[in-house]
Amino acid sequence: MIHYGVLKGKELAAKGKKYSVLVQYLKTAFKFFKAYIMRLGVLDGKEGYQLSYLQSLSVFETYESLKKSKISWMKICIISYDFWDYDKYIVETLCKRGIDAHHIKISSVTHSNFNERAVNALSKTFLNKNLKTEKRQKYVLDSLEQLGHQDQILVLNPDTFDLSTLKKIREYTDRLITYLYDNLERVPVEDKLYLFDKVFSFDKMDVEQHGFEKITNYIYLPHTPKESQHPKMDLFYITSYDNRRVSMIKLLAKKLIDQGLKFQIMVIGKKSWKHQLTNIFIKVPKICS
Repeated sequence: MIHYGVLKGKELAAKGKKYSVLVQYLKTAFKFFKAYIMRLGVLDGKEGYQLSYLQSLSVFETYESLKKSKISWMKICIISYDFWDYDKYIVETLCKRGIDAHHIKISSVTHSNFNERAVNALSKTFLNKNLKTEKRQKYVLDSLEQLGHQDQILVLNPDTFDLSTLKKIREYTDRLITYLYDNLERVPVEDKLYLFDKVFSFDKMDVEQHGFEKITNYIYLPHTPKESQHPKMDLFYITSYDNRRVSMIKLLAKKLIDQGLKFQIMVIGKKSWKHQLTNIFIKVPKICS
């Protein structure tokens, strides 16, 4: 009976039947009630109960099979810079779950040679036009053209695209999602958010003010058991450059030094690309603003 239920679920999926958890549990319960009460399975004692249970379990497995079949046919595309190769773990995890997942890595598009770099520099200076940005936007649209329609598209850098490009991306999916990797004060994209079905943010104020869905920052890395970890520091902190944040980092560094802890702080940004505050040998860190 269970095997028959699985096959029926795949058949329903092929016919375009939509999965519903409510329908799954209601039909399972009704099947048991119908077999055990309405058809008087209760009069057959233990055998009647077991037969009614197996019949209802077959219905349950039908919808479980339908759910899994729908997931395995789902197409999801992630669009992001991914300079640090973190987002590839999202794609790999989705693929392991049987989802047809793809990653369009924006950062893979760079200047082909020095001439392109020079021309782009002149274009930005005199025409206020970034040719590399246009090249990257075209790359994303060309990639989507090859991939075809997607059930969901996740854009991790909505500020990367102009409004017209986002509208074209929107045409390739039924559900467009974005994750705001920074707050709206630093990276304003309010004029583009209406295109997205769901907006995720880690910033508490943005979530409360705009009704975004709260989610923490993420770094997907392979799990390493505690026994295999051998940290050399008491604290490691990496953050983007921000004038207000730098003053807080100074206070944090001072407290860590006072407690005799070993730490490393990396501030990454346009004004402080890769400045490190270290206390490996109990040195007083210097912060360049």
